[in-house]
Amino acid sequence: MGSVFYIQVSVYHMNENTMSNLKIAQSLAKSPDCNLLRLAKTIDQLQEWLESRRFQQLLALAWISRRRVKDNPLDSLRETNRISKVDYKIIWLLVNFYDALWALIQIAFPYIQPELKRFGFSNSCNSASDLFCSVIASIPNEDFSNCLEPYKEVSNRKIVKHFRLIVKVHKGEASPEMQKQAQKKYGKYNSTFLELIINICCVKGKGRFLVENQLEAFFLAALNFGEQAAKKCWNEPSFVWSQGQKSGGSSNGDYSP
Repeated sequence: MGSVFYIQVSVYHMNENTMSNLKIAQSLAKSPDCNLLRLAKTIDQLQEWLESRRFQQLLALAWISRRRVKDNPLDSLRETNRISKVDYKIIWLLVNFYDALWALIQIAFPYIQPELKRFGFSNSCNSASDLFCSVIASIPNEDFSNCLEPYKEVSNRKIVKHFRLIVKVHKGEASPEMQKQAQKKYGKYNSTFLELIINICCVKGKGRFLVENQLEAFFLAALNFGEQAAKKCWNEPSFVWSQGQKSGGSSNGDYSP
């Protein structure tokens, strides 16, 4: 009884920032969604879900570790080779990316919320923390959903090229031809929930110093993460999902049936 009471009092006295960080870590650790796991019909799909969930739990550990004074548990995992050097670096760059995104959403939420309601996302925009948790959960959910498609090619090099194009457009470094290419391919609002949020910030935050300043910080964090991720996947074999089975493509990162 005493321990239960202590936990209740501790939670009651948690400040809003602590509660938000706990909520964010839980959202990271619970992705991909268990409802997606129920749709897995093959061993390959099950393995894909488990590997994604393990990575998300490591990411949740990193998120919490950055906000605690105690030792970082990821360090011991790295020292015992349970996390590769590359994955360790990617996890921390991704935490930087999410930190910048979280700051952006908090600043720009008053401009994002009306647009989301207009697009029919009213359940995701009750608060800035609700929206951020929805975004970070959508990323692994969307990635895992590839394996549920009857047929889905995943080209690592196309993913890298897409990322580099989007970054150049948002940083104002793209040529008019590249801008038309991005507009034609992805439209005014891009395909993923994250891209939708970022584009709303770019459109509705124009001329607003705080939003524009944080957008710049976000794109820098995105660039740092993307460059490291690109190094990892550029030469990795691409692959295809067909009826729940995963098959490799060519070794140079392109897809070939």
